[in-house]
Order: sequence, then C-alpha cells, then structure tokens
Amino acid sequence: MSGSREETASRRRKLEYYGRDRVDWAPYRPSLDRPLAGYASEIADGRFFDCEISDVSTLRERVERAKNRNELVVLVIDTWALALEEHRLALAELDQDDDATAAIIIPFSAMDTETLGETTLLQGRLAAVLPKRLKKRDPVMLRQNVPTHEQFGANLEEILEVAQNQIFRRGTPNTRVRRRPPRSHPILEGPSSPTDGTPA
Repeated sequence: MSGSREETASRRRKLEYYGRDRVDWAPYRPSLDRPLAGYASEIADGRFFDCEISDVSTLRERVERAKNRNELVVLVIDTWALALEEHRLALAELDQDDDATAAIIIPFSAMDTETLGETTLLQGRLAAVLPKRLKKRDPVMLRQNVPTHEQFGANLEEILEVAQNQIFRRGTPNTRVRRRPPRSHPILEGPSSPTDGTPA
C-alpha cells in the first residue's frame, strides 16, 4: 500500500522511490532498483503461489475473497501513505476484522534518511490505524521496520511457508496452490497507488 509520486509529492521530499502508479513504489532503491511489487511476486512464484498485485482500492474485496477461498493477503505498507485518507480508512477497517487472514510487512529502508528521520511520526500513524494488530504482535504475520530488500525477501518467504502450512491444516486447501505453472493463490496485496499488499 503506497501512493503514486503525485499523491506523495505534498507529503515528503524524497520522491525517487515512487512512480506514476502506486504499484511502482521501490522503497529499497538503490540496492533494489525496481518496484517492490514485482520483487515480491517473484518470491511468491518461487514458492509456487500465484499472486495478484492490487492497491488499497480493492483491499476489502480481496480480504473477503481470501476468507472465502482459504487464501492469504499480504499487505506491504508504505507508512508515508498513511497520510492518505483512503489508506487510513482501509487499514482501520482491516484492523477490526478478526477473521482476516492478512500478513503485514512494513519496509523501513536503512538507506532512506528521510524516513528514518521521521520514525516517530510514521510509527504514530501506523499505531493509529492498526492498534489491535500492533498490540497482538504476531511474530509471523506482522513484520515491522524491515531495513533491506534481502530481509524483506526472507520475511516474505517465512510468511508464505507458515501460511501454506496453515491453509492445508485448516481444511480443504485451495487447489490453486500449485503443482503446475503459476496460477495459485495467496494474494500479495501491495503496494497500492503510492507499501498493495499486497505481495499493498
């Protein structure tokens, strides 16, 4: 869940991490000089998951579908985007849904000096929209302050492994968790138009 360059321009100075569309968000530049959504998608594909990249505008629909189909939503959140009302409202609604199978990864690039300098502000925004999930402190489904793309990848790998085991234990697994070329779900939701998340 992120914003486009245009949406973010009035909220922060360093805009090199953003593109024309929300899914262009690349928080780990220059070490990962491409959108995080594509990187997350490749990781999911490597574990035989299909992944659908979408933004915050379809979050509610994606979460409901995931519940009905025994799938997973992974939200990748740009904390700067929490200045946008659409993002705040969507996350606050998710926080009230105890049945939502949603993992959250929050990049906090060690190379982004502006983000590091505004840690208190950004963490305060996050706490305001996700109080229940932050209080729960789930060590698997909530990954905060991820400083590098390598750690992001490792965190996502762990989430997908645990989620896959849980999906199969819960009952009839989604048959699209693949034994064939990519067409199986969990969903990566993020970033939205800016972390949606998905791999948002």
